[in-house]
Amino acid sequence: MNIFNAYMINSIFLLHLICNSISFSLPQVFREWHCINFVKNIDTNKPYPFQIGELPLISWYDNKYNKTYTTVNICSHMGAKLDNSKITNGCLVCPSHGIQYTEDKAFGETITYQDKLWWSYEPNTSNPPATPFYNNKDYSTTNICLDVDTNIMDCALNIMDVNHMQYYNMLIPSNKIKKFKYLNKNKEVLGISFRQKVLSNNVEEYDDINYNKYYDYNKYYNMYKFPYNIWTRTRLANKQQSIMNIDFRQIGVDKTRWFITMKNNRDTNNIFTKPFMYYYANQYKELLSNNQALHTDLKKLVIRQEVLANENHLDDIYNMFEKYRYPDNNMVCNLYKYHKKKINNYEL
Repeated sequence: MNIFNAYMINSIFLLHLICNSISFSLPQVFREWHCINFVKNIDTNKPYPFQIGELPLISWYDNKYNKTYTTVNICSHMGAKLDNSKITNGCLVCPSHGIQYTEDKAFGETITYQDKLWWSYEPNTSNPPATPFYNNKDYSTTNICLDVDTNIMDCALNIMDVNHMQYYNMLIPSNKIKKFKYLNKNKEVLGISFRQKVLSNNVEEYDDINYNKYYDYNKYYNMYKFPYNIWTRTRLANKQQSIMNIDFRQIGVDKTRWFITMKNNRDTNNIFTKPFMYYYANQYKELLSNNQALHTDLKKLVIRQEVLANENHLDDIYNMFEKYRYPDNNMVCNLYKYHKKKINNYEL
């Protein structure tokens, strides 16, 4: 063997070792908790299919051990969908050839938290995002689920937009938004707080506002936890308040499912009643679904060239999404390869 051949063999062997030593870096999207649905909306006698981007999953409930498991919604025998599977003795049984899925074939972790079912492949926190005041008996609860035809970034930008007509915050003085941003266990969090002056009874018009005619404030606090959670608090001048918590799940490039939890201790005759909240949510759905441009490279170039007062914090959200990647086919396939490698290593 000449020196050149020996060098080539050693180089190939070294390259093989280097390639095998490079581990798959699990994307953040698969380390976050994803809301599957409100528990009350799930029939535990049947399997429950759902999507995270282009990742098809299916959950089933084991009533013997009071646990829920999730696996990929593709049978490992011949690729059948598992939607019509039966749950027998805690096992998910494929309807085509009877292949059984048990706890040892679970894909990621599935838990119940605050009356919602959640999934994550390798969660970076022990619990999903919490809804404030959730267990406070003085607060009533309203749950809403809706699909919005736009991507998660647009959802976050619009909900955190204090100039949005949906908020009715037309009376915020310029440059009165307090902003704070911090990192919480590798999760970026952005918060804003502001006050809205309340009109006196003798003020009927919003034009040519004279702030001397105001007598009190409503207080607002909004927090966005990148990438899938927002909650807002509205506190009226009479100290009554409401909480709106939204968990996002991306089910398409330009389609996002919202799981909204409303908590409020306001009077039953207040406008923040259950019918109003459904109206409020559907307004957002119509506005975003009808008015947002598709998520394209051109949109990335155009967006945020025009900036209004009280919205510099929106640039922070936009910058957060520079590192966000939609769970497309390539990412999903790499996740499954990572999963198989992890299982094989554990079996050794």
